[in-house]
Amino acid sequence: MKIKLFLLAALLALLNCVARADTASPTPAEVATKFLRHLENSEVDEAMKLWAPSATNERLKERVRKMSVKIVAFGGIEKIKTPPVEKRPKNLESHEVVVIVVYGNKNLAFGSISFIEQDGQYKISNLRSEQGWGGTTSLFDETSASTITDQ
Repeated sequence: MKIKLFLLAALLALLNCVARADTASPTPAEVATKFLRHLENSEVDEAMKLWAPSATNERLKERVRKMSVKIVAFGGIEKIKTPPVEKRPKNLESHEVVVIVVYGNKNLAFGSISFIEQDGQYKISNLRSEQGWGGTTSLFDETSASTITDQ
């Protein structure tokens, strides 16, 4: 009887581990890529769902909408790279992802997306991009240095 209970408990534990592995949350780099792909497809509302609720407002939504228009006007996104960045100490809440975007018209943009972890999910909290970082344009619709944050 004890062996049957032990086997049943082991089976339940194994099923629980498999279920957790199937529902693993996306990494910050995956969320950043998904965010940009939503913008490429003019899915601004879906892209906004990837932001931390505390960071969203109408001004932010309008700027993200303009980013989407720019991506479409530039021929979509040909390639997105998220190279590895230096790991932060574990005691910091935020995570950074560098994005390199090559548009369909061959323009190049560099950006940095900040994330916070909420309820086991990574949510965007800030987005920075500047033409002067070495690309031919920024991620934003304007050409000056810009940051989208919870202001």
